[in-house]
Amino acid sequence: MSSSKEPRGSAKGRRVLRYLCYSVVAMFLSTSIVLYDITNGGPCLELITPLVDYALPIMDDPDLGKTVADLARSKGFHFESHEVTSEDGYIIELHRIFDPKFKARRPPVVVGLPLFLSSAAIMSDFRNNTPAYIFADHGFDVWLTNARGNRFARRHLRLDPERDKLDFYDYTFVDIGEFDLSAQIDYVLEATGEKKVFFVGMSQGAASLFALLSRRPSYNDKIEAMVSYGGFRSICFTFNRAVQVIDFLTWPVTDLLLKFEALALVGPHSSSMVDRVCARASTLCGLFFNYALFSSHHYLNVTRFGVYMEHMPAGTSLKNFVYFGQSRGMNCDGSVREFDYDRGLFTRLLLYLNLRTSRNMDRYGSEEPPVLDPNRIRIPIKLYFSDGDDLVPIQETMKIAEDIGIPAENIHRIDDDRFSHLNYIFNKRRKDYVIHSIDFFKGIKTPWPLENPPGHSDGDP
Repeated sequence: MSSSKEPRGSAKGRRVLRYLCYSVVAMFLSTSIVLYDITNGGPCLELITPLVDYALPIMDDPDLGKTVADLARSKGFHFESHEVTSEDGYIIELHRIFDPKFKARRPPVVVGLPLFLSSAAIMSDFRNNTPAYIFADHGFDVWLTNARGNRFARRHLRLDPERDKLDFYDYTFVDIGEFDLSAQIDYVLEATGEKKVFFVGMSQGAASLFALLSRRPSYNDKIEAMVSYGGFRSICFTFNRAVQVIDFLTWPVTDLLLKFEALALVGPHSSSMVDRVCARASTLCGLFFNYALFSSHHYLNVTRFGVYMEHMPAGTSLKNFVYFGQSRGMNCDGSVREFDYDRGLFTRLLLYLNLRTSRNMDRYGSEEPPVLDPNRIRIPIKLYFSDGDDLVPIQETMKIAEDIGIPAENIHRIDDDRFSHLNYIFNKRRKDYVIHSIDFFKGIKTPWPLENPPGHSDGDP
């Protein structure tokens, strides 16, 4: 009886492959443990905090340490905080600002915010270069929304964000649109007595409204018109490195990630650590974040980043973050769908082997997630995109226009490859796109109900 030896190279190759697999698993687990520890205020956070305090002296800026109310009032605006409860129980702070110099009836504009930002972050810059302030300077009644999971929406009628993580953080920006935006729009209409509001959507804020209108078409009748700054329905065409990495890392283990207890991707503890670093090394922090996530720092006031980072990242869910990655991978056929619970290498394998049932079937009643129908979106829309936006490039904007049927004259290009996605919010030089948006709104509603008051000029500092 003869025996055959396995080739030496084959055995060595298997050992190398096994070593690589173990290394990847170990790296994933160790990174997850550290992130979980910092996010939940564990010993890693306690160890790092005094080191940061000792190594980096705090910078001096008059806006450091200000609350959201202080930020608005210090710029000369009237500020109000309102409490709104969504249909599914999330309690959200809705912030209102307006210029008291305008005595006439002010048209209400609702502002939908990007991922990781809150209303405080939107108001953390100067009066003459902040979109919310510029709208208020032109007589609008500005209502700044917040989204579940951020620092102004971490309460619920039944759920506790610490004790009930798996349920509290079970959402994507589709849910933010369908429930959070709808509740806040209804509240503004009730408070102002108006029949319709204008809407300014910034990045995820625009995506959330698109989702709301697809899910609940009746809200078309409540929106006068919309402007979208770097908005998207999917991010299939993105060049952004961070999103590409997210998709690559999360696709194999989507199902496992959703069972991970620390579903709050960025909570108050991790945010406080970022605050400490950026309040002391503002320029370095600004350059790092901008280059890590976006393409240019030309328009970013990096010396103010310590102030910005006091109010961001404001918090989101891991599920929402995974959905961003899914959006790049699964919506390239043009059919923008809701969250895919069955997406992932291991999940597909288990389904193929009949070792588990379809979570999509349990959740939606179908093997594929429902399509967010663009034909249900019927409001006037102005789309803004920039040559320097690698997160939502021109291809993404043109796909929105094609899907919804937006005419070419309602697509506005910012012809500047130094203007990145972040600059729609933080921008020390340009406000022309905001003035252009205001003119668009004025063309929708005629006659316009107000003009600038005596002694008022555009963008007073």
